Amino acid sequence: MAKIKQRLKNLRILPTFLLITIGFILIAMLLAECEKTAIRNAQYEIAFQYSDVVEGFNARKVWGNDFIAFLSEHHSNSMQFYEALNWILPPLTYFICILTGGLLFYKVKIQQPIFLLTSAADKISKNELDFSLYYDKSDEMGKLCEAFEKMRSALESNYREMWRQMDDRKKLNAAFSHDLRTPLTVLEGHLGMLQNHEYSATF
Repeated sequence: MAKIKQRLKNLRILPTFLLITIGFILIAMLLAECEKTAIRNAQYEIAFQYSDVVEGFNARKVWGNDFIAFLSEHHSNSMQFYEALNWILPPLTYFICILTGGLLFYKVKIQQPIFLLTSAADKISKNELDFSLYYDKSDEMGKLCEAFEKMRSALESNYREMWRQMDDRKKLNAAFSHDLRTPLTVLEGHLGMLQNHEYSATF
């Protein structure tokens, strides 16, 4: 059971879409038939109340104009209402089932990886690379998240290397400036001494 669940979890996007769509269409067909049966039974209940009034009563032919003439206004309105439901409910059922299937597909396959990728892209745009992107499915979205994580990791490595090089350069510049400062100080001292000596010699 766990293996089947794992295989369904890692199923590719197109087969998952087809599986969910076909499943919800079958559910819609079943529900539509149940609705038609329920509506027809409700109409039969009304019709059977007139079985002793209508000559040659046949429950399967209760929607003809001859039969409707015998109905009370309330029952006539009820029959028309049920007939309207018979036309409206099946398409509505199909629409609701397909919409539910689409929402389920989005929730199962699209919502989480899109959220992870959007959050990761937002962090990368702010140069916040100290995170990891993990998505536990191996479908197309899982591979996309894996590729995004590799890109993030490469960017982080490049930034670390860049900062290391900048730090090395700062240390090198500091060492050069220190090494240059000492002889310059000595030269300045000697120059000062020479200037003082020349000044003394002129007097």
